[in-house]
Amino acid sequence: MDFKNTLIIMTSNIGHHLQAPKRLGFQQATHPTQQILENYFSYEFMNRIDQIFYFQPLSREVCCQIIENNLKAYNEKLHREIQLSTSEMEEIIAASQVERYGARALQRSLKHYLFAHYLEKV
Repeated sequence: MDFKNTLIIMTSNIGHHLQAPKRLGFQQATHPTQQILENYFSYEFMNRIDQIFYFQPLSREVCCQIIENNLKAYNEKLHREIQLSTSEMEEIIAASQVERYGARALQRSLKHYLFAHYLEKV
């Protein structure tokens, strides 16, 4: 196997609980998580990583957009017109613990919510 022209992206939730400086999207800078990474992974492993980017937690606005995008896809797939109120979106966001688990948990919470409140009646 030849990795000469390969980009490998690894993700981790290490340090998710730490507050980073407020910036949008990916960033490259000294970050509070750096020390945790160095303590968690061996020096040999860390030495083989060329670049580390830290991603900011998802805002409420971004979470709502993720829900809307997923809801649109579900509506198209299921031939339905389900619309969620702001309070329903807030309930889904709270249930997903998005601050801790990220967008995948948000998507799972949306599926569970739709099934429990809209789809089981079909």
